[in-house]
Amino acid sequence: MKNKLKLAVFSILFPFILSIILNQLHYFIPNSADGIENSIIDSIYFIMKFSPLGTLPFFISLYNNKEYRAIIENEEKNNINLNDNWIKHIIIRVGIILVICGLFFSLSLVSSGIDTGYIILYGILITIIVATIYLAIESIFLITKKLWNKLICNIILLAFVAYLIVSMS
Repeated sequence: MKNKLKLAVFSILFPFILSIILNQLHYFIPNSADGIENSIIDSIYFIMKFSPLGTLPFFISLYNNKEYRAIIENEEKNNINLNDNWIKHIIIRVGIILVICGLFFSLSLVSSGIDTGYIILYGILITIIVATIYLAIESIFLITKKLWNKLICNIILLAFVAYLIVSMS
């Protein structure tokens, strides 16, 4: 397993070494009309493309390792909880904010004038402020329930909404 790990690390680092060689190759090989330089460059690119395949023996042996599979199976059993719905969580929050802001923008299709502009501006501003308050209160509940992925989503949304508030003023 140690030799396969060494091969995997080398296979990952080797393309970087080859790219440095390619960048400096024109200093070492003089330009020739017979295409030797092009064949060397093509060979190096070919090696660079297939060198990540050297990681396969390590991952295959890791997959066949019984101890590793037992650890992964225990992890999967322990991680099944309500915290896995964070994608749905963020999509719902962002969707609600976008729908409400879209409704305010649709007012500009119906009428025109300064009064409609103010309604749109204040409506979006109030929506963003209410969303910020809601996300802050919900973050407190998420901390108490220890739903960390959803909490991180709320913090990211709060940072984005705070950026919007600052950019609007």
